[in-house]
Amino acid sequence: MNYNLILSLLTITTNITLIFSVKMSRSIASQIKHAFIVAAGIVSILVVILANNFKLVMLAISIALVFTYMYHVELNQSIDGLTSLLNQQCFIHDLQNLHQKAVIIVLDVNDFKQINDTYGHQKGDEILHMLSAILKDNYQKHGRVYRMGGDEFSVILTRNISNSDFLNKNLIADIQKVKEQMPEFPYLSYGSAIYDPSSKELPEDVLNKADSEMYYFKRLMKGKI
Repeated sequence: MNYNLILSLLTITTNITLIFSVKMSRSIASQIKHAFIVAAGIVSILVVILANNFKLVMLAISIALVFTYMYHVELNQSIDGLTSLLNQQCFIHDLQNLHQKAVIIVLDVNDFKQINDTYGHQKGDEILHMLSAILKDNYQKHGRVYRMGGDEFSVILTRNISNSDFLNKNLIADIQKVKEQMPEFPYLSYGSAIYDPSSKELPEDVLNKADSEMYYFKRLMKGKI
């Protein structure tokens, strides 16, 4: 059995997987760091292909494993543990580095505390999982979805932003369908605002606009307006 060949194929496979994972990454790492990881993976592949040396092959495997571990540690730091959505830290990073036209959406679960108090926290977590799946289905093709903590979510749409109103309405329709089968399932209040880098508005100012609209919607749904 040619162990050198097996190790070489293992290294190449590991590095190719790592390279494509980084390119699809939701990590909050900088583009420079991503480029460095990709370059290290490519160099490791070239070493394996060009060097017929067991020690060099083992060195390439070690490099691949170290960078794979680093990447996944950093990736886990950007993911919300309960819902597997991107977390608040990732949202703040993406917002501060937003350099293209986008729609920022802020969402909040109505009366979530009442759900926890009535049905228990396990039921509350189940509902957050379900809501996260609905949010992914509606927005993930067009941008990034985040859990900000508790019952608060955010979305940054960078593609198909002209249809953001349609996506929001479709979200409410999907929630209504679930609510017909599960009456305790909550509604969401949301607000959105457009960020245009050609204007003088900062992304944080646009976020505040979306947040204000969300609270207006929440008061409207509760009949306070």
